[in-house]
This record gives sequence, structure tokens and C-alpha cells, in this order.
Amino acid sequence: MMNDHNKSATKESRDFAAGKSNSRRRLLKRGASAVVITMASRPVLAWHCKSPSVTASEALNPYTSLAKKNASTRIWADETWGLREWQGNLVRTSNGNGVTEWWESSKPWSVFLQRASLSILYQNVKLEHLTAVGISPPSGMGTMSAVKYLTSSSVPTWKKRVLVAQLNLFTLTGPNSGWLANDLDNCVTMQQLNEMATGSYIVAGKTWSSTDISNYLFNNWMAR
Repeated sequence: MMNDHNKSATKESRDFAAGKSNSRRRLLKRGASAVVITMASRPVLAWHCKSPSVTASEALNPYTSLAKKNASTRIWADETWGLREWQGNLVRTSNGNGVTEWWESSKPWSVFLQRASLSILYQNVKLEHLTAVGISPPSGMGTMSAVKYLTSSSVPTWKKRVLVAQLNLFTLTGPNSGWLANDLDNCVTMQQLNEMATGSYIVAGKTWSSTDISNYLFNNWMAR
């Protein structure tokens, strides 16, 4: 016999699957050509990413109804580029669903350079180029190019994740992001990421360490 809890869980699964099965099309025009990009729809409120305050509140109150609800939510892949893609200006590997997603055909640095109005090689993007578009890279980056920074074995992982998240937020959100828009700005702001870049971030009365920051960005698919 199915109890109320099981009925609720079954209904939630059906609703979620139905929402994910819907698809949308976006039109990208480049010169005289027009390319139709078919994209799988996202769950409501972007994907599953949570704001820093929600994450901190759930950590402090693990038995709240919100925490319980999210604990049973299935985690879907994000719509951002990861460290691998930013290191080599690569498209993401196809998920094999038969649909060409934008991240399977677009390269991150190529999009960044277009949005930042830069006519340089992506390997030559430096600190001043990032600060010019509102990104405050993690301390210690110096004058090294962003790509060398991301590929260096001596750079801590948490710094790389912060920078990847910042690059994703700049590139994939805002009024000019067009068909690449992914609603990441519903979860985090550039100001918050810039504060995380210091290695210490205060939220909900708790001070996050660089490890906490790194885990937050990774677990929310902002920097993989």
C-alpha cells in the first residue's frame, strides 16, 4: 500500500521528469546565417544550484524542511564550462542525448573574448583584462595569463574554481548573453564570487574557508 509520503515522492518525480522533457529552441544569428540550437530545458530556477546563504543555512540547520526537500532532489548536470574547457578553450563532451547543446559547440574563451570585446589570443588574457569586466581574480595571480594560471600545478584548486566560476558568470549571464544565458546569476553574484576570491567568505554568520568555498562552487556545478 502506498502511503502519503510515497505518493508525494512519486508525484514529484513525475512533475520533475515532465518539466525536464520539455525542450526549447533558441535562434543564433551570425551574419547572414541562422543556426537553430535545440536545448534541453532546465529544471525550474536554473538547475539545482543554491545561493551561499541557502547553503549556509542548511548547513547550520540540517533538519529544516528545506534541507529535507533538497536532500531528495535528483542532481542534474549543469550548463557551465568546467576547468578542462577553460584551460584549453574546448567544447564540453557530448552527453549523448541526441541534442546538440550550446556547450557542445561553443568554446568558452571564444565567447568570453567576444563579450569582453577583446581582439587578442585567449592565451594572452591577463589580470587587467579580467578586472576591466568586473572580475577580481584570487590573490596571487600576478601578471600571469589566466590560462597559465588555470593550468599551473602550483596554483591551489580552490583558486582555479573561483576563477572558473567568475568566468562562467561573466560569460553566461547578463543582457548580452543571448542563447548562452543559463540563470547562474539567480544563485550567485559577481560581488559574492569576488569576495570568495579572497579565500575567506562570511555568510549567515559563518566564515567559509577556502575549502568551504571550493566545495560550494564544485557541488553547485559552478566550477567543475
